Order: sequence, then C-alpha cells, then structure tokens
Amino acid sequence: MLASTFKDFGRRIAISSYVNSAGVVSTNLWANNSADVRGTLDNYDVSDIRSGSNSGTSIAYPNGGGSTDDRFGFGIAADDSYMIASSYAALNDKGKGFLYNKGIFEKDFRGTGLLSGEKMGTSMALSKEAERIVACAKNRKVGNKKKAGECFVFDFQGVQQPISLRLNAIPGSANIVGETVQNGFFGQRVKIFQDHIYIGSIGRTSSTITSGAVYIFKISGTFVLEVLPEAIFSSDRFGSDFTLLDSVLAISAPDQGTCGVVYLFTLKMSGASPTDIESSKIIEPSKCIAGMRFGNARSMAVLPNRKLILIGNGGSDSEKYNVVDVINKDGILKGHIDGSGNSGAQAFGSSIAAIEDVNNKATVFIGDYLSGGIAYVVESNLWE
Repeated sequence: MLASTFKDFGRRIAISSYVNSAGVVSTNLWANNSADVRGTLDNYDVSDIRSGSNSGTSIAYPNGGGSTDDRFGFGIAADDSYMIASSYAALNDKGKGFLYNKGIFEKDFRGTGLLSGEKMGTSMALSKEAERIVACAKNRKVGNKKKAGECFVFDFQGVQQPISLRLNAIPGSANIVGETVQNGFFGQRVKIFQDHIYIGSIGRTSSTITSGAVYIFKISGTFVLEVLPEAIFSSDRFGSDFTLLDSVLAISAPDQGTCGVVYLFTLKMSGASPTDIESSKIIEPSKCIAGMRFGNARSMAVLPNRKLILIGNGGSDSEKYNVVDVINKDGILKGHIDGSGNSGAQAFGSSIAAIEDVNNKATVFIGDYLSGGIAYVVESNLWE
C-alpha cells in the first residue's frame, strides 16, 4: 500500500480518463481540498501517483470569483474527459455548478427557482460526454414540504443554460410509495449508470417510519423503479450511497444496527433497463465497532473487470475505523484493505474511487479526510 499525503484531501474524489492530443491515455484524480472553506480542487495525474509522486495542481474558483465560504468542490463527479464541481453555498446557499473539459473550465450551471439554503450541488453526476448532468438540491422545498429535495437535469449539447426536467420522487404521486415528504432529502446521493439516473432519498417515509429509498429514472426523466429495503428500520439512512455492478445494485443503510449494512439487490433487466427486483440479501461489515457506518456516503466503488465491490466504513469523528471490505456480486468477502497500520488513520474509507487501466491494472484511492488529508493508493492483484 502506498500512502500519499494530499493536503486536506479525502472527502470527495473522482476519476476522469481520456486520450489526450498526443494520443496517450490521460487519467486524472480529482479531489476537493477543504482546508479553505472557499474551496479548491486538486488534480493529480494517476501515472504520477503510481510512480510515488503526490504533487498535483490546484484549481481555484473559476474566473477568480466566489465568496470566502462557497465550498467550491464540495460536490464532484467525472467521466471521460469531463468533470463537474459544485459550490453548494454559492449564491446565498442556492448552489452553483461548473463544467470542465480536460481540466479547462467551460461553463457554469444553476437550477431555476432555488431559494436560499436549498444548496444545489450537494450531490452530482454526469453521463458520457456530459450529455446529461444531474445536480441535486436535497434541501429543496417542494410544494409545502421543506427539505423534500429535488434534482435538476441539464442538457449541455450546444445549449448554454437549459433545464430539461426536474425530478422529485415519482411525478404526480400522492400518499403512495415515492411521495414527496418533508425532510425526505431526495438527492442525498445521485449517480448515473447505463443511461439511468439513480437517486437516494434517505428520509423517505413508509408507514410513518423514516427509512429511505433509491429511485431509478431513465435519462429522459421517466420513472422506472423504486428500491426499498426488505425490512424497514427507522432512520437507517437507506440510500446514503449505492453502486451498480452488472445487474447487482448495492445500497447502503449505514445507520442500521450497530455498524450499518449494505443490501445487494439483483435487478431484473430488459437490456440496460431495470424492470424489477429479483432478489436481495443483507451484507454486514467484516469488522464491527459501535459507531461504524458501513457504506456511508461516498464510500462505495466497483472494479468491474474483477467483478468486485468495495465498501468503506465511515464512523464518528472521534474514532478510528480502518477497513474497506472487498466483496463479490454474491456478497462473499474476498478480502479487505486494512488501514490500521497507517499512523493517524481516522476516517479511512470515507471516500473511495477505483479504476482499472488498459492493462487491467487496478488502482484504488481511499480517502481519510480526518487525518490531515491522506489518500491511500492501493495497487494489487489480490482478490482475483
């Protein structure tokens, strides 16, 4: 394990990869730097990291703008040559997003009708070539429901500032599954898989019990499926994070039980589109100490060629949790990445990103934002 210290790094990380002008694959790690509440983003060349270097470049708020506490880089996502970053506290806490191509700023975007404190950009995602960008405002008031949450979908193909649709649970629903609820926090987490938008709503209420849900939409905005846990546990924050490996959807409930659990749902698929849930099972962490939060927000990733899912434990600020579990699609533990031997590790696994290069070499980046900003870079052919 190679440990590289990146200044105040670790809460949010993303990876982009593209062929540069020289015909060489350029793979970049993006990490928010929370040392300054105004915010910056650090950009690292993955080939340099693999060589043992931790010297990156910092990207400041575009065009020298921004206020002292805009939280630039709080939300980040990347795919191919594109990267998006948010300042959820910009514009008096309404939120604002920024689009980059190959590290160069292109344009900004914002949701219409946002009110102060609704914070668009707390979670974001983008599809291939940035054809669609989803930016969520989990504190958005919908109707008379405070903090119900709403997600904005942007189409940037040749258009400067459009909003193609807005998502808040199941359109038109009332008093049924998927209803818009106060403190639903729809948009706590958002990701795009195979031209579908997956959105977590950790405050979704069922039979008066607040548990959570994950909603799946087509990229066009058409509702597809609501995913719920088998057993409803109050305030378990189901939907805090999730990832998809083939037809297996892993969803965390980090506040369920003593240490949290992860649900593995096998989806029935019609092509790339999920149609129903075929089966599910519950996975517990390999290591459990009271206060752990298995699969907490931003702590899940996949190695698709190896058919592996990585799940971190993010606990309270005062404790040390140092294990990332590596499981297969069946939920069988294949190994774990142990950070306990790294001096000062406190929130090891608080964020995870992973990539397999053209030579099928796996690199896993594990953030620990409480330890002054440490990324543990793991290169291994274990678990195969």
